[in-house]
Amino acid sequence: NGDLDTTALATFVGSNNGYVSKIYDQSGSGRHLTQTNTASQPSIVKVGALQTLNGKPALFFDGSNDSIGAASTFAPNPNDDFALATVFSTTSIGSTAQFIVNSWGTSASLQNFQAAVLNNSKARVGYRYDNNAFPRNDTTSTISTATQYILTAHYSRGSALAYWNGSEELGKFSQTISNADPRTVNTGFRIGARSTDNALPLNGKWQETVIWSQHNQDHDVEEISGEINDYYGAY
Repeated sequence: NGDLDTTALATFVGSNNGYVSKIYDQSGSGRHLTQTNTASQPSIVKVGALQTLNGKPALFFDGSNDSIGAASTFAPNPNDDFALATVFSTTSIGSTAQFIVNSWGTSASLQNFQAAVLNNSKARVGYRYDNNAFPRNDTTSTISTATQYILTAHYSRGSALAYWNGSEELGKFSQTISNADPRTVNTGFRIGARSTDNALPLNGKWQETVIWSQHNQDHDVEEISGEINDYYGAY
């Protein structure tokens, strides 16, 4: 049924800790995510207990140095139309942002998109456009720790829309994108920390990310959020 075989995993790990060194790209494109540094691998079993979020298996990122990313550069948006879905939680809110999933560098020339927990206890998703505009769809309300969130977002010419646990969030900052497209630059892709330098690590859990570049309607991401929620039951 596509679910993780937790019985086999428990047999393999036993009463020890289990860590993830590779996440396989399910699209068939071969863009697998890896972490060869054993000290930086997210955990899936802790002292024999499966890491879970809302009853489903999850990877735990320790907020220190855990992350997992693409081994090569990645251009997420070849068709000027970008959509994202991801499922996560945060364990604590710190003094700095925490990157959930992103293709984002410190220089604007290496920025595609980011989804992050902010230090004001809100969450953000945003995309850099080819005119350098950066529309971002922050949550209106603060988010709660140890709570599962489903984020879906869509960026295209003239449109920037996101849903956080089924609630629509428009752009919170005035950005001109009516004649601009979401950019695509070859840069890193990473879960659990900023893609280019492993900074701003996530202290929390992650369960799924889907990225696609094709023509979508804004209402599609609302429907996708609902379909993902049918499985996870976050809201």
